[in-house]
Amino acid sequence: MLLASYETASFAVAGISAYFVLKGQHPNFYRRSLTLALIVAAFVAPLQVFVGDQAGLAVARRQPAKLAAMEAHWKTNTREAPPLSPSPFPT
Repeated sequence: MLLASYETASFAVAGISAYFVLKGQHPNFYRRSLTLALIVAAFVAPLQVFVGDQAGLAVARRQPAKLAAMEAHWKTNTREAPPLSPSPFPT
């Protein structure tokens, strides 16, 4: 969620900065803020894709019923869920 917030904020700043660059108000300031926002977005957007994929894979491994519900597979296999893998942490 933090990466999504950074991405949203950077695109909002980029949009506002582009508007003011086009209007010609304080072009140096808004050009710098537009450049910074686009640099942040260029780093965060691909990272968000990777992190989201990893989260989806973790849900698929650990919570298959939740994944089926997320994808609206209401009528899935009727067999039991696989046994849980042993925890790496001592109990």
